[in-house]
Amino acid sequence: MNPTDLIHFLLEAANQVRVLHWGTSSYSEHVALGDLYDAISDATDKIAEALMGAQGKRLQLKGTLELVDYAEGMPASYVRGIGEALTSITGLPTDILNMRDDLLGAVHKTSYLLTLSAEKREAAEGVQQGMEESAPATLPPAQGPEMAQPSAVPATPVGTP
Repeated sequence: MNPTDLIHFLLEAANQVRVLHWGTSSYSEHVALGDLYDAISDATDKIAEALMGAQGKRLQLKGTLELVDYAEGMPASYVRGIGEALTSITGLPTDILNMRDDLLGAVHKTSYLLTLSAEKREAAEGVQQGMEESAPATLPPAQGPEMAQPSAVPATPVGTP
């Protein structure tokens, strides 16, 4: 990937992640994608400036960015794709590859965090579905001895002897 294509890719990735960040209804996904957006934006600036320093000239950027709206499950696959693209980048100065590796770490972390969001959603859906399938229409009347009331706790303020 040439330097101009790399910066175009990073600009597009940052903006696509921002669109996904705005589109989710999951708070944990929102936070994870927001942090990744910040990481990509910061890395893009550092990499662009390092590339211009290494080349001794400014980048000439033009073109369009393609963005798509949020869809369920898309963030995880999109983030994995960013990681695969970053991994395939070679042939750049070592300092720029180190910046790429730092960004790759943020991408991998986000991939993990998105699995937590997906697991929570899947578990909630499974519990809801299981309740609908197995819950009786009405609860049976209470049987057996009444539950014991908790014992009274002396009202001693905290920190007094």
